[in-house]
Amino acid sequence: PGKARPSGQARVWDAHTGEPITSWLEFDEPVSSAVFSPDGRALVCLGPATSSTDSALKQHLVRVFELPSGRLRFPPLEHRDTVLAAAFSPDGRILATASADRTVGLWDALTGKAIGALVHDGCVKELRFSPDGGWLAAVEQTQVRIWDVASRTQITSPLKAADEVAD
Repeated sequence: PGKARPSGQARVWDAHTGEPITSWLEFDEPVSSAVFSPDGRALVCLGPATSSTDSALKQHLVRVFELPSGRLRFPPLEHRDTVLAAAFSPDGRILATASADRTVGLWDALTGKAIGALVHDGCVKELRFSPDGGWLAAVEQTQVRIWDVASRTQITSPLKAADEVAD
């Protein structure tokens, strides 16, 4: 028996010509979302945003591919639970990843080295950097936390919403 066939694939296409830029990027789980780096030279791919009882699925991994080669930039980044969102800082030097493990991972986007973790009360479902990259907004179910990226401290109390915060 040969290598098991991947259950998920992603590919980058040129929007002007309709031609593929990369070969198929293969995964051991379906791909649910992808995020480009600001310079377009990297692509982050995430697995499904649902938990699985199949231990063979690696939904807690974040893969960063070099473009246009399609090679992994570094080994997959790991959380303890499903990864729900990812965002690059505007300068492309920091990658933030949000997980159902109630953490936001901060990573060096060029090397994959962990910079720090931001601990939350609930699952973070969306991430946004400020235009200068100094702050990070992390959206939970009914609140938003604003973090100072350099010091990894909250700059305000959580901003509460009466209802669920929209994506």
